[in-house]
Amino acid sequence: MRIWLLVFTALSACHMAPKDAVPLDGPFGIAKGEPLSALGKTEKIDHNIYKLASAPIPYPNIEYYRVKNTPQHGTCRIEAVSNVIASDSSGNALRNAVDKVRADLVTRYGEPNQTYDQMIRKSVLTGPQDWMNAISKNDRAYAFIWFSTTEADNRTWRGVKFLALSAGAIGNNGRFTIQYNFVEDSECDNAAAAL
Repeated sequence: MRIWLLVFTALSACHMAPKDAVPLDGPFGIAKGEPLSALGKTEKIDHNIYKLASAPIPYPNIEYYRVKNTPQHGTCRIEAVSNVIASDSSGNALRNAVDKVRADLVTRYGEPNQTYDQMIRKSVLTGPQDWMNAISKNDRAYAFIWFSTTEADNRTWRGVKFLALSAGAIGNNGRFTIQYNFVEDSECDNAAAAL
């Protein structure tokens, strides 16, 4: 009798969930629209921007996570910032770390829609030995961008509309940032500004 009751309860719970409900397995275990109260210990660092003590499903080599969470949208943006990556002036260690994350993201989201591995403005920092310096001065970009283009993507991607992986540097120390947006960035920002 007990087993039958457990099976019936489990089936009833599955049946009662709306068919378009987004599972709670979004990026790092944080779902689209998740309320701030469900994210554990947080520290407010700016208007509607919170640093998390940890993520439910942490990613390797991430130092901290930030979310933008508004009353209108709940969690609408997630950022994961890596530990510091010591590199040489040519940026080999940072590029290798970013490339590894990119490969992980490709398995879930497919190839990026846009790739930036180029100088983004006129600079004298064009040699291979200038790579980290050019990144730190924002003269060079090393980034990958994915965006959801269909309703099928939206379901498969658990509500993620936009995803970016980018490299940053200060001297020969670098970091990468992974950013997930559940709504258009302007929509998330406008909701925050309206409060």
